[in-house]
Amino acid sequence: MTESHRSFFEELNWFDAEQCARLDDELRWARAECPVVHTSYDGGMYIVTRYDDLRTVAEHPEVFSSTMPGVNQVPVALPPLDLDPPLHREFRNFLNRPFSRASLVRYQDVLEKLADDLIDGFIADGQVEFVSGFAIPFTAGSLAKVVLDDDNTERLQRAVAAVTAVSVEN
Repeated sequence: MTESHRSFFEELNWFDAEQCARLDDELRWARAECPVVHTSYDGGMYIVTRYDDLRTVAEHPEVFSSTMPGVNQVPVALPPLDLDPPLHREFRNFLNRPFSRASLVRYQDVLEKLADDLIDGFIADGQVEFVSGFAIPFTAGSLAKVVLDDDNTERLQRAVAAVTAVSVEN
């Protein structure tokens, strides 16, 4: 590993805009030269950069556990993301039905409006920081609507704000 790459990954902060701007190039290098790199960020972790290696990790929870999520020790549990089998499988089975295409189709108009409203909030700027400007609020809004199945706008907005705060605070 060259000193420049070693320094980048050792000092990597997933929330630093300058580092994130370099991340694609650094990960491209890692996939070609060092497919599993270490960073000291947030107590230390390994970054797996190749698909086949990532599958190996995902298929062997007895070796590579999900119970300790990486970035910033998320302050709330995020099942099934932070669970290992068999509990992970039980949560997935529980969630599969309400999040199936057949179940979600009834929310299509609401979710399309949510996406349109979010886009309307940044389209005039001609750009958006995708994760914080669209992905997190869209996911939070979608989950709030589907999970709560509630038409109370104020309650849904509070749920979205809570999920968004947990997602972006570090």
